[in-house]
Amino acid sequence: MQCYGTFREAVTASTDGRIADAPLSAKHIDQKLADRLKDTSGTAGAEAAQLGVIYTDSNYGGSALS
Repeated sequence: MQCYGTFREAVTASTDGRIADAPLSAKHIDQKLADRLKDTSGTAGAEAAQLGVIYTDSNYGGSALS
């Protein structure tokens, strides 16, 4: 487990820098970003990484653990 200051930092690290323009907060994930994250997981030779977001409140509210 690794701690990051923003959701963007977590995404950048988990995609080995391939996605560096994610939103600062996990509350702003959209379908376009979700599709980009799926596309980066199949990169040949790259270490597989799973990124999940768990929110403390319903409807993407409260704090988030990525």
